[in-house]
Amino acid sequence: MGWSTFGKHSQIMTGRLSLSLKRKVYNSCIFPVLSYGAETWRLKKRVQLKLRTTQRAMERKMVGVILRDKKRAEWISGQTGVKDIIVEIKKKKWTKASPMFRQLTRSCACCCQFIPANFLISSAHLTFCLPLTRFPSLGIQSVTLNDQRLSCLRATCPAHVHFFFLISAMISLTPVCSLIHSALFLSLKVTPTIFLSIARCVVLNLS
Repeated sequence: MGWSTFGKHSQIMTGRLSLSLKRKVYNSCIFPVLSYGAETWRLKKRVQLKLRTTQRAMERKMVGVILRDKKRAEWISGQTGVKDIIVEIKKKKWTKASPMFRQLTRSCACCCQFIPANFLISSAHLTFCLPLTRFPSLGIQSVTLNDQRLSCLRATCPAHVHFFFLISAMISLTPVCSLIHSALFLSLKVTPTIFLSIARCVVLNLS
């Protein structure tokens, strides 16, 4: 499509008109066709090479030189003064991506607040690795278990509530009985990583 548009304006682009006029025609008519839909492209090196080669060929026709003249690309770009297609495409991609990233952060917050129906306690939950960014709207920044945090955990992450009650029950038992109690409490869904995390928490609380 880019070459077809260039052919439609070939009388201007390859004629003896001034380069300033050719530059205006290229930037207003040909460049938008070359970069149409570039926001959604996967800008690989092969694609960049094709686009840059196409632009260099068009610029040589604008200046009136051929490959045998052995003019460097920097000299040709300095003569024409047209927009660099790779730079402009990257600018368009960033302009398009910035509102998408802002929406992504909002959707990530919604996903972090979401709790599936069959919620399984993970080792990250058992080792208190859950980030506190879930609770800034409620004004909870402390890690200690109080009534406010317990109500927040019950509403946001029920697995934490079960875990705190499990640890409190395990502290009052012997280490061997506590591990058996934890396995029964989790309905035999405990994995070796979770099992070791429970044992670690019991040792830390008993020490």
